[in-house]
Amino acid sequence: MMLLAVSPTVSAVSLNNWTTDKSSYSQTDTGTATVTFLNDQGALIQITAVDISFNYFYQDGRLYSQDFIVTGLSMNVTNNALSQPIGVKFSLPSDIAGGYFTPNIRVTFNQLSGGGTWSGDRQDNMAATKPLYIQSQYQTLYQSAQTIEYVFIAASVLLLGTTGYFAVRYWSTKKPSNPAN
Repeated sequence: MMLLAVSPTVSAVSLNNWTTDKSSYSQTDTGTATVTFLNDQGALIQITAVDISFNYFYQDGRLYSQDFIVTGLSMNVTNNALSQPIGVKFSLPSDIAGGYFTPNIRVTFNQLSGGGTWSGDRQDNMAATKPLYIQSQYQTLYQSAQTIEYVFIAASVLLLGTTGYFAVRYWSTKKPSNPAN
């Protein structure tokens, strides 16, 4: 029991940077997420794959999960160094519900040299540092309807003001009729 209390903590490859090519997406959009990892393993590692999981809802409320994977990587990263940016392409379904969701990221790597005691593939899982925003077609329609409503209100006020202006002008040019005495 004492041995467990003083044993060193297990290091991990951690997500250093998460960016996407757009600030928000719509249904059927494609995009690219770019990730950078920090090697805090205490050894030289080789990143071999990156998997980004999207867990989101359909419009009808069903939960759906989709994975976008980049394999065949051979990226060596020294201890306490950052990896090169890795781009992962993704595409969204046509009936995804609008809102925010946070993707999960898994990096697969091997230890090449150093003080570790493990061998073979190893994976670390983490959440993206900021959520993705999906704008659904219903949100777009609502915003369009709201814009049309504002245009209608502005046009009505303009028409009412113009009518009032010409009515005042018309009545101010009319002289009261004074019959001759």
